[in-house]
Amino acid sequence: MSEGGFSLRKWATNNPTLREEIASHEVDNSVTERTSEKPIAEDGQTYAASSLGTNVTDSCENIRKVIGLQWNTTEDKLVFDMKNYSDLFVSNTPITKRKVLSVISKVYDSIGLIAPVTITMKVLFQQLCKDGVDWDQTISEELYSKVKELKDDLEECKTIQAARCYVEDIADEIKSVELLGFADATIVAYAAVVYIRVLTATGNRVQLVACKTRVAPLVKKCIPRLEILSETILARLINYLYPRSTQTDCQD
Repeated sequence: MSEGGFSLRKWATNNPTLREEIASHEVDNSVTERTSEKPIAEDGQTYAASSLGTNVTDSCENIRKVIGLQWNTTEDKLVFDMKNYSDLFVSNTPITKRKVLSVISKVYDSIGLIAPVTITMKVLFQQLCKDGVDWDQTISEELYSKVKELKDDLEECKTIQAARCYVEDIADEIKSVELLGFADATIVAYAAVVYIRVLTATGNRVQLVACKTRVAPLVKKCIPRLEILSETILARLINYLYPRSTQTDCQD
């Protein structure tokens, strides 16, 4: 690529030594003349701002956007900035069903690390559909209070961080690794969650692996029926995760 004049940029790594090497290499090969009036540093800052939202500051220089997620390369954690989502509700336009769906669609959480947040949004949107609210119709005061409550909760959460590595900094010998699955249901939603537990000679560590949530069908179901549905998605989740485990001593 470099021989053809295509300089690959926007590298990201959690290894500080490699990060310094990449930075020094980019400086050595930086272009001194550009047709644009903006310098390279300004262009990179604009890219970061567009990727991470308007709340990006110089203190967040170690946060990179990778496959739709914010990644803190220094602490090796996935970052969810809840204020970015709450700010979407702040505008001069009225709150409508279209607006709520637009906010929900901007929340990317493929493995369910912030499932309690996303399922709350899904339940709210289902209520809008159930009440027969048109796409551009201003929602009722009752539903508006729920939207405001959701917005306040997002602002209170501020930033949620989740470790990217399930098992790290374990000095003791690992005796076993287990996948623990749980499923439950309420009248409005049901969910399944899987944790990984690492047993050592001195204790154990537990880390969230994945979570899947579903809103309850509009056709009313009894709680036992919804619990069966939650157990179904748990079984599918376990069947997906178990073969991909690198440990040979994982227990069912």
